[in-house]
Amino acid sequence: MTALLAGFLLIALAWTSVVAGLGSYNEAVLKAGNAADAAALAAMQEQVTGGDPRQAASEYAAANGAKLVGFRSDGESVTVTVRKSAGGEIAGFADVAIPAAVVSGKAELKDFDDREF
Repeated sequence: MTALLAGFLLIALAWTSVVAGLGSYNEAVLKAGNAADAAALAAMQEQVTGGDPRQAASEYAAANGAKLVGFRSDGESVTVTVRKSAGGEIAGFADVAIPAAVVSGKAELKDFDDREF
């Protein structure tokens, strides 16, 4: 009976670790989405005002804990892709790393037509 209970406790602990890892990944995806949106809006603002949109996107991504890994501008829109680490491994599973979140954000010129800079 004790061995059975110990087995159930080990399984419960393993599932708890997996769920915590999924939570970390989900949090990274949400934060990466925020970073991508902020970076895209900053880049579009710089593009409209004659600045360096790629630099602005990189700075805003970094300020939000992400890294700019993709940038595309066609004059009418800016699309950025950022990568945010979810951090670490699933507890108890040293060989199972939590993947990084990679998310894109887009800003369009029409979003800036009525604004003054």
